[in-house]
Amino acid sequence: MDFILPFLIGFSSGFIGALASGGGLISIPALIFLGLSPSVAIATTRLSAITGSLSSIFKFKRAGIIQWKRVAPFLLSAVLGGIIGSKLLIQLDEGLLEKILGLVLLFLAPIIVFSKDFGLNVKEKGKNHKIVGFFIIFLIMIYAAMFGGGGGTFLIYALVYFYGMSIIQANANGTAMGIFATTTALIAYLFSGLVNFEVGIPLMVGSGLGGYLGAHTAIKKGNEKVKWVFLSIVLISGIKLLFF
Repeated sequence: MDFILPFLIGFSSGFIGALASGGGLISIPALIFLGLSPSVAIATTRLSAITGSLSSIFKFKRAGIIQWKRVAPFLLSAVLGGIIGSKLLIQLDEGLLEKILGLVLLFLAPIIVFSKDFGLNVKEKGKNHKIVGFFIIFLIMIYAAMFGGGGGTFLIYALVYFYGMSIIQANANGTAMGIFATTTALIAYLFSGLVNFEVGIPLMVGSGLGGYLGAHTAIKKGNEKVKWVFLSIVLISGIKLLFF
């Protein structure tokens, strides 16, 4: 059971994360339920976030969805976000920040419902959109490094709205960006002694398998169906961050 439970948690979070983001909202609460402190749970899930991201990136790359030229400009901000976010983890009021972000998610959810083409088609965005989007994504990277849960959801929003990507493109390219922030944060957490490898190793194995299958499912189902899965993740994320 010491292996099976973390493996199943990792598989579930990796699958959901690759399909429509939100994997951290499964893994972090589950690890806290198993007895890890919140900071250790967040740090340990950075291990599984890397394997889940790598396996889904491999699948998305084979399908030609990841656009490395669009990812490259964000790599420095991702690394800086990982450094800043890992430092802020032990300094900020986690509860207050999560409630604010929960409200933001629930406020943004109607965009998906009432904008019928949200994330379904690739759109060309203007220079001003992209400049604002760059700074918004930098802030998202900081948040993702701090908490993990909900970071991928915000990133998809930003890439669809500011850069005109489809839902699946946004998740694939956002995962490629986020892995740099995740790796940077993991290094900091390792030096701080926050990572629990006994739980983290089976978590990594499960997440790697789940990430690949989640990416495969997303590609197979298409943007229309993934959009509604994403909406469900947004609503669950907002409620979880706000009330639990």
